[in-house]
Amino acid sequence: MEFSFQKNVISYFLVCFLCFTQFSSISCEKKVSLALYYESLCPYCSNFIVNYLPKIFKNGMIDIVDLKLVPWGNTKLQPDNTFKCQHGKAECFLDIVEACAIDAWPDLNEHFPFIYCAESLVYHKNYTQWETCFEKLNLKKKLVTDCVLSGRGKELELQYAAETNALQPPHKYVPWVVVDGQPLYDSNSIKVKDTKKYPIFHHLKMGFFLQKNLSSFFLFSLLCFIQFSSISCEKKVSLALYYESLCPGCSNFIVNYLPKIFKNGMIDFVDLKLVPWGNTKIQPNNTFKCQNEHFPYIHCVESLIYHKNYTQWETCFEKLNLKKKLVTDCVGSDRGKEDYREFISYICKAYKGTAPIPGCSSSNSLSFSSKLSTISSTITSFVEQRVKLAASA
Repeated sequence: MEFSFQKNVISYFLVCFLCFTQFSSISCEKKVSLALYYESLCPYCSNFIVNYLPKIFKNGMIDIVDLKLVPWGNTKLQPDNTFKCQHGKAECFLDIVEACAIDAWPDLNEHFPFIYCAESLVYHKNYTQWETCFEKLNLKKKLVTDCVLSGRGKELELQYAAETNALQPPHKYVPWVVVDGQPLYDSNSIKVKDTKKYPIFHHLKMGFFLQKNLSSFFLFSLLCFIQFSSISCEKKVSLALYYESLCPGCSNFIVNYLPKIFKNGMIDFVDLKLVPWGNTKIQPNNTFKCQNEHFPYIHCVESLIYHKNYTQWETCFEKLNLKKKLVTDCVGSDRGKEDYREFISYICKAYKGTAPIPGCSSSNSLSFSSKLSTISSTITSFVEQRVKLAASA
């Protein structure tokens, strides 16, 4: 009996879960090691810690997991033994704070709530309020502050630096997740050498698989199932937006259309890239010349808005000696909007995965060809009616 990982991950997860909870003969005496190498102010790390990592604390899964947090990531150790953090000095400081919290409360059930609280503040761009976590969690602030001020925190960070730099294979990005010594790559599959650890990729029989690798695959299948940030079980559709920050058409698209991919989970299937350059030109002296002919008009209109007099926006044409007709014709013609409305359908068409994308089956995301067919049918029906009326006359 053979199994396909991609199409049957949910089935595997359920089978593993049932076997784990029901049969004492297959109980996991040795826990699965799960290590997270991260940086305190890395947005991807905080997203993972806040939105995905807590799932292992549900349904008793933490009972088979040995979780270790390592706050160092891409930080560089300088020749004078100082730290150069990827997100500045504030990150270096918060890394030390979190290292001290882990040291002050070695029990995962005590230090993880603090890490989660601090990273939640990072996630919501309010990390300067990290000290409020002590009061929220009824923790003794002095244990951590003494550690930070005494130099103990720096010693801990040096230990984390050595551990991170000794990773084999070396970490490539953060968050870097390692299960039983094997990193979970961001590609669609585990590297060949890792299939010995997770033999599901060799299509082995389920009986042998459950007996030998229950604990490892149980964790791995769940992580893949919830689609955390380090793994993608389906190949995503790439969506790139090349734009200019002060372009009215661009801001209209970003504000009114682009957010649709964040609804109903569609973003899980889309790899969005934003490129703020547009029609900007590089000058011979390596300076930039931006397309700013429209800025005086935008400034004029926004000034009226600022002074609560926006109904007088048309006066800007006369003030700046601009042709009003170019703008009014554009507004009246609805130029450009149809392509923007259709971009969801292009995502749906480009997707090659097996899992259904939320939003692709709705009436709002019909493909252009489908709409064209509907319009064509309507026209044909209208012509047939006209022919019949002409014949009866």
